[in-house]
Amino acid sequence: MTNSPFESDRRQFERRPLRTVAVMTLTGQASGVASYDVRTADISTGGLAVVSQKHVLPGSRVSVWVRLPGGGAPGKALEVMAEVMHSILAGSVDGFKVGLSFVELNASATETIAQYISAA
Repeated sequence: MTNSPFESDRRQFERRPLRTVAVMTLTGQASGVASYDVRTADISTGGLAVVSQKHVLPGSRVSVWVRLPGGGAPGKALEVMAEVMHSILAGSVDGFKVGLSFVELNASATETIAQYISAA
């Protein structure tokens, strides 16, 4: 049994794999706003896991634009605010595994994500 600080986080919310491209924007950067593409790994109503080519400091606030697949439709686009919980270099995914915890997720976004998860 591991004593990872992230293990309990992973079990707090039901997750569903989400394999798509999202746009992550770092807010509050000294050099201005920095946006770049990331690959999503999974999603829950509590947060999102992404793979990034850049290291993002834990505690950083980010905005993420992601489109959830919809049954035959283009899907629902969401823009969510999140806090970086961890950013770990992982050769297995060719980048940094970044764990994001949603901040101030509105009811509509929560419902959209919950519907995506329950459709599994």
